[in-house]
Amino acid sequence: DICLNGAAARKVHKGDKIIIVAYATYNDAELENYKPTVVLVDDENGITDVIEKI
Repeated sequence: DICLNGAAARKVHKGDKIIIVAYATYNDAELENYKPTVVLVDDENGITDVIEKI
């Protein structure tokens, strides 16, 4: 489930497309092997692509 709070909760409606972003803090050692992942989905939230090379 995705739950929106605050101002976003008043602007988004069921069926709207949204972008979800996650942030984190890493030290230099953790970044050596870090690889971001982007997951693309279709209108039914089925995974259409997973991008791991950014």
